[in-house]
Amino acid sequence: MLTKDAEMAPATDPAIPPIAVPPLAFAQARGARIAYQDFGSGPTVISVPPMAQNIEVAWEWPDIRMMLERLGSFSRWIHFDKRGTGASDRGSRIPGVVESLASTNG
Repeated sequence: MLTKDAEMAPATDPAIPPIAVPPLAFAQARGARIAYQDFGSGPTVISVPPMAQNIEVAWEWPDIRMMLERLGSFSRWIHFDKRGTGASDRGSRIPGVVESLASTNG
């Protein structure tokens, strides 16, 4: 879970106003719950994570927080934890690339 400091940590770029850490939401995809966050306004961008991550913990890293705040300043940014990683449901195995991409289609 997020620490109090992470929730209120200021952006390191004074030109971009800080945003509160968005709440986790969950989508059903092929029998699993996929954790995601949706924030910002503008054209919608869905970010496909390159590897295992935890979107909630990512906000605790100042450089990543600054990047997310910048992205949210001009777009509706949606990012998610892949199935079996972060806050998404765990299974008996981590799915392959094709199965992971299929989860994004519902």
